[in-house]
Amino acid sequence: MHFFTSTLLLALSATALAFPTQPGRRTTCDGSSSSAAPVAAASNSTSGAVNPALVPDFGVVAGTNEGAQQAGSCDGFAAATNAKVLIPCTCPPSRDSFLAALNKNVAAGQVQGTPVKFNNNAADQSTATNQQRGTAMLVTLQNLFGAGKGCPAASAPNFAVLQKSGTFSSKVFVGPGATA
Repeated sequence: MHFFTSTLLLALSATALAFPTQPGRRTTCDGSSSSAAPVAAASNSTSGAVNPALVPDFGVVAGTNEGAQQAGSCDGFAAATNAKVLIPCTCPPSRDSFLAALNKNVAAGQVQGTPVKFNNNAADQSTATNQQRGTAMLVTLQNLFGAGKGCPAASAPNFAVLQKSGTFSSKVFVGPGATA
């Protein structure tokens, strides 16, 4: 149902709001930069359905090295220290469940009292806008199941990179295809 609704909204908005995209900064899996902005319909709205093209991959594959260092723990990656750390093996969540939670929180305008905004205008790849998107993603991730009951930022280093630098990255830090 969520997939159909999201697809329908994206298709309708794309046909009604066709526009040329402006290049933004984007880091690819191999660490190189690209000037291609994510393709999507324009919307300055900070509520409603979040454009999935503006949400990078987590950067960690759930369940990597389960129990290798500690029972119930798997590998994550702390972007701030550029090091592998332990995270719960249930983290990160599935992309679909995360996007559903992010949509809910953006529509509400807050997560556990913390204001969240998400600009759906794919042409706006400014540092400030991308940092705001990264904050919305991290706050949602860390409060996924209630106040402070979610996944740590180390389960989604690409969100932390986006929040800190404003640079969109879909690098794989932990798991198959990792480049870290």
